[in-house]
Amino acid sequence: MRLLEEYQDRVSYYVEVAEIALRPGSVETNRYRSEYYGARYYEKGVWYISSSSTGLRLAWKGPLRTAWRPRPLSKGLAEAPMFQGNTRLGEYRELDEDTVREYVETIGSLEGDGCRLESVATFVHESRSITHPQGIAREEKNYTDVLVAAKCGKASLSARIGFLGSLDSQRLRSIASITENLVYDTMAYRGARSLSPMATGKWHVILSGDAAGALLHELGHLLEAGTPGSLSRGEIIGPRQLSIVDDPFYYDSPAQRFFDDEGVEARRKALVDEGIVVGRLNTRETAAETGERPGDSHGLFHRPVPGHTTLVMAPGDWKFRELLEETRRGIMVSRIVEAFVDENRLITLIPEDGWLVERGNIVTPLRFSRIRIRVPHETRTIDARTRDTWLRVSSEKSSIMAEASPAIRITGFVD
Repeated sequence: MRLLEEYQDRVSYYVEVAEIALRPGSVETNRYRSEYYGARYYEKGVWYISSSSTGLRLAWKGPLRTAWRPRPLSKGLAEAPMFQGNTRLGEYRELDEDTVREYVETIGSLEGDGCRLESVATFVHESRSITHPQGIAREEKNYTDVLVAAKCGKASLSARIGFLGSLDSQRLRSIASITENLVYDTMAYRGARSLSPMATGKWHVILSGDAAGALLHELGHLLEAGTPGSLSRGEIIGPRQLSIVDDPFYYDSPAQRFFDDEGVEARRKALVDEGIVVGRLNTRETAAETGERPGDSHGLFHRPVPGHTTLVMAPGDWKFRELLEETRRGIMVSRIVEAFVDENRLITLIPEDGWLVERGNIVTPLRFSRIRIRVPHETRTIDARTRDTWLRVSSEKSSIMAEASPAIRITGFVD
């Protein structure tokens, strides 16, 4: 593979945002727009990046010359197929008074006795452009990101929904259905009891909804080439049935894109096949070291880093009801406050909810601090995956990402 010691491009990013915020005692609409320009120059292992939001278009005539030079972190940039052309993702619809009224009336009507709702619906129109030596890559994208939180007494739970395009009546019905379930779960969670200290330890854990997506997100970090604790090709991290791909074209995901933030053509990439790591996420820098294909960069105005678009875990053949019925005693989690992974490959999930499962029934809501899952020790214990998947929307360093995962059963340490 021939490596490039020098490279330069120019980038621009425009974003226009409209919000509907429904909060206790107020209804708010907000709009704002921003525009940024940048120039990037790579020379012998060092990036020189300059950006501006003043409208000034920047252009490099050479790298920034100083008495001190950063230590090079790579030997060069891998050659890659660069995207050229224009793309448009998601249908755009203007946020008008009728849309605001319909959203507020629909969501507001779902407040139950003793329950209050707070929601923020964000409608994003963004334009991304990279002028590189082979041409220009341009993208316009429209997507919607909705956060809803319910508070019933001392119990509070939340849900996040994201999709390509703008809000319409069909989308609103889907959001209303999810919100209705959220209120129902929050009311039930008012009676949650704390897990006994004597019961902490190893459990069968059912992860569904956002919780399953959060685990998949953290696995994605371990599949980024060059990150601390990253997995190597050939490592076995799960059962033979476990397959994970990064799909930049996944249907309805707001993370869709046709090129990455280096202008490299995006493509569907297998990361785990039959439980074995077969690929990693790469920038042009890391690809020069690993010999793998780049195309997974995030970051227009900082040194590009690898990351996923939409991670997809292959579904299984279980119905969710069957998954419960085949669990003699376990804990189910659907919502996560926070998730993170350390360089020792330990994934920690901080739950927002928890439910005791006994003999196939959800018995009572539970409160506990965390679930810890080691890679590959516990990820190899995944023994059930449902047919249906859930699309979780997440953000990482201002980049929109997503995870599509079935509900799974896994062994984890609960305390």
